[in-house]
Amino acid sequence: MSNSPTEKIFGPDPAGSGAGLEGEPATDQPDPSRPVRIGTVVWGLIVAVLGALMVIARQASIQLDPAQVAIWVLLGAGLAMVIGGIASAATRRK
Repeated sequence: MSNSPTEKIFGPDPAGSGAGLEGEPATDQPDPSRPVRIGTVVWGLIVAVLGALMVIARQASIQLDPAQVAIWVLLGAGLAMVIGGIASAATRRK
């Protein structure tokens, strides 16, 4: 390998062939060796639950205490993260 300043090291193929790094084809598929992050799933569920609660409360004319709703949602999210972390650690050991 020479140290020429014009030598291509990394980067997309300027010809547009779709190759990323040298010799690696570009793909739009997720990496199968990289699992879904538990925190991402839990935060997505938090947003979905809060949205559903707001719609249900509005449609049914139910008064919800925002502080109490936040406490219960965060408690559930914390438990989900702990359980997901334990499950993830258990599967990595095998």
